[in-house]
Amino acid sequence: MSIIERTNYPKSPKRRKLNKQELEQGYSISSDEHIFINKKAKTELSKLNFAIQLKSFQILGYFVGLDKVPEEVINHIRQQLKIHYKIKAGYSLYNKTIYRHRNRGCLQSPPFFRFFNNSYQQQPF
Repeated sequence: MSIIERTNYPKSPKRRKLNKQELEQGYSISSDEHIFINKKAKTELSKLNFAIQLKSFQILGYFVGLDKVPEEVINHIRQQLKIHYKIKAGYSLYNKTIYRHRNRGCLQSPPFFRFFNNSYQQQPF
């Protein structure tokens, strides 16, 4: 059994700022993803939260709390979705939306997406 400190999970870079090229390469929303986000989420806040979860999952291969996502990533996604800066990303304590956003069926990902299935090809939305 491995020690938790020695496991090799990819992490979001919290210690340094991401440059513009890294943001555009990893966190830009394609037109298909934009349509998918608009279809799955109704409110501006839900769209923002869902898009952050989607892009973070694509980069890291697992879900993270929104507090672990760098602010520049959130702002980059917010600008792409044209969401007002006063709308802050996050889920309320008793909100069940987070469970829907992290649902494998909703994100169309098989179990153990990144770690055990290297032959997985991303399907168009």
